[in-house]
Amino acid sequence: MKKDIRLKILLLGLLACLSVGVTSAASPEWLEKMKQIRLLESKRQDVVALFGPAKPAGNALIDTWGLVDGSLSAIYASGECVAKTENGKTKLLGWRVPKDTVIEISFSLNKPVSPKKLGIDLSRLRGEQVRDQTGALYFDDETAGAFYYAVNGKITEVGFYPRTELDYLDCEPQSEGQR
Repeated sequence: MKKDIRLKILLLGLLACLSVGVTSAASPEWLEKMKQIRLLESKRQDVVALFGPAKPAGNALIDTWGLVDGSLSAIYASGECVAKTENGKTKLLGWRVPKDTVIEISFSLNKPVSPKKLGIDLSRLRGEQVRDQTGALYFDDETAGAFYYAVNGKITEVGFYPRTELDYLDCEPQSEGQR
C-alpha cells in the first residue's frame, strides 16, 4: 500500500514537472496572436479584436500598440495601386486588396530574447549584417513571409509580410529574384 502511494506521488510530481516545462516552452501571447493574422486577408478590426484599441497615430494606414513585452505595429493597404516614377520608369506600388487589409505586422521587443524561446530556428536562414549596428543581423524568410532582427544572437524584432505565393496580389507582380 505504501508503495502505491509513493508511486502515485512520484507520478504526480513528474506530471507537474512536465506541465511546467510545457508552459515555459510556449510562445509568448503576442506571437501567437500575430500568427492568427492572415496577411492580405485580415482587416484592421481583426487586429483590434486580438490586441485591443491601437494608440492614436498620425498615419491612417499604420496602427501601433504598446504591449508589456514591446511594441506592435500593423500596416494596412490603402486599397489603391499607386504609380511612382523613378529614373524614367513607372512602377505600381501597393496590393490589390481592400482598404484596411493587413499587409504587414511586426513586433519590437523591449528586451532581446533567444530565438529558441520564441520557437524560431534561424540556422536555416542566412543572416545579413546590418550596416549601422555592430552584432546585428537581419534574417529574411520569403517563403514563410517572415523577418527577424537579431543582435548578438538574440531576437529584437519579429515581423510578417506577404509570402511569395501571394505575389499575384501585388499591384506590380515581381519576377523571380526581384523581391
